[in-house]
Amino acid sequence: MHVKRYGGSSVFSHLFAQGVVSAELLLRSVEFRKKLNEKLPTSHQLANPDERPVSHDFEVVYAIATRSTNNRPSLPLFSRITLRNAYERLSALDIPVSLAFIKVTSGQTTDGVIDDQEAEA
Repeated sequence: MHVKRYGGSSVFSHLFAQGVVSAELLLRSVEFRKKLNEKLPTSHQLANPDERPVSHDFEVVYAIATRSTNNRPSLPLFSRITLRNAYERLSALDIPVSLAFIKVTSGQTTDGVIDDQEAEA
C-alpha cells in the first residue's frame, strides 16, 4: 500500500512509481526479498525469499488522502496518464491494482495539502 496526500502531478507521479518499483523488486530481486523479510514480523515474512513469489498473491494499492467531499476526486491529466501506465505495467506482471481515497476530516492535520479544488483548476 502506497499512500500520499492529495497534491499535484509530481506527488502522484512519485506515488505511482513507488508501486511499480516495489512490485518489480519484490518479484525480481532475491536480495530485496531477503532484506524485506528482515524488517517484517514473522507472521508476514515470505516463506522462502529465494523463490519468486506468485505475483497475483499480492496487490498494489494506491491510497490518496483528500479533503474532497467527492468519493472519487479527479486527478490532474498527467497523473491519470501516469496511473494508467503504472496499471498497465503492474497488470503485465499479473499484480492486481487498486485506487483508494481516504477522507481527511476537518479535525485531522492537512499541512502541506493542496486544496483539492485548487489542484483541479
